[in-house]
Amino acid sequence: MAPFEQKEGTFSIFQNERKTKQMQPDRRGTANVGGVMYEISGWIREDKNGKKYLAGTIKPKGEQRSAPREQDNDENIPF
Repeated sequence: MAPFEQKEGTFSIFQNERKTKQMQPDRRGTANVGGVMYEISGWIREDKNGKKYLAGTIKPKGEQRSAPREQDNDENIPF
């Protein structure tokens, strides 16, 4: 079977089965945007009304980045 190849303009995100600490992402994955591979990390959060959402980070594959701050919520999302 041929190895998986991420198609342009797509992403895949999965449950993080290696999570051992609260600060580690709940979901992890990759995206191919403009031929550049990105790592996606997502944390399940809850807004002040109890509605759950996914907050996350996107970074070029291989870079270091920290988790989103606890005070981030859907009111801070620009879309």
